[in-house]
Amino acid sequence: MSIFSKLFPSYNSRKVDNSRKIVSQINTHYEKLISSPSFDSVKESDNLRTRIRNGESPDDIIVEAYSLVKYVMKTLSNE
Repeated sequence: MSIFSKLFPSYNSRKVDNSRKIVSQINTHYEKLISSPSFDSVKESDNLRTRIRNGESPDDIIVEAYSLVKYVMKTLSNE
C-alpha cells in the first residue's frame, strides 16, 4: 500500500472501514442482548418500532436493529 493511498483512502476503503465499525458495534450490542436475563425479542422489536414512529432516524437505531436480527436468526437456526 502506497503512502498516497494511506493518506487519501479510496471511496471504497472508507466505506469498508465504516462498515467494519458498524459491524463491531452490532456484535458488541448483540453480546449485551444475549447476556441479559430479561431480554425479550418481541418487546425489543416493539420498542424499535415505537422509536421509529416517534421520529427517530433509522440510522440512530441501526445497530440495535441488526443485533436483534442477528439474535432472531441465530435462534431460528438453533445455533
